[in-house]
Amino acid sequence: MKNLFFAIVIIFGFLSPISSTAQKKALRIDSSMVPADFKEYKDTLLVVDEKLLIGYSKYLRKNFEEHYSGPYKIISRKEYLSFQGGDHRFVFTGVYNYEFAGTESKKVIKYILMDNKTGKHYQTNETKYYSELMINYIKELNAQLKS
Repeated sequence: MKNLFFAIVIIFGFLSPISSTAQKKALRIDSSMVPADFKEYKDTLLVVDEKLLIGYSKYLRKNFEEHYSGPYKIISRKEYLSFQGGDHRFVFTGVYNYEFAGTESKKVIKYILMDNKTGKHYQTNETKYYSELMINYIKELNAQLKS
């Protein structure tokens, strides 16, 4: 019985850093997640509030207020679906998925920046740490505006 206990402790001891490393990697933003010409974009960024989780809207507003210096407009999904184009080239939104491991599941979120001019989508990795990923992505978009 002691051997089984130690085997379990050792296995989880090895898996924990791997999981932590994978999560840190998921939170990174690289250049492929932001269009090269975003730095020249001076118009309003359209931000779709998907209300993905309880408290999501609060963090979306807070994170954009604190970390994005360009003009933006937050609208609901319903407003976006009835939206008829306009001058908004770039649209920021979040989508969620369920990740399954055996009998357990967890909600993971990724963010997408849609370019309405080219039709391309730029997206982050998926993670359960949605606010931290959102902040990192918003900061990278903001850094591009200032470069």
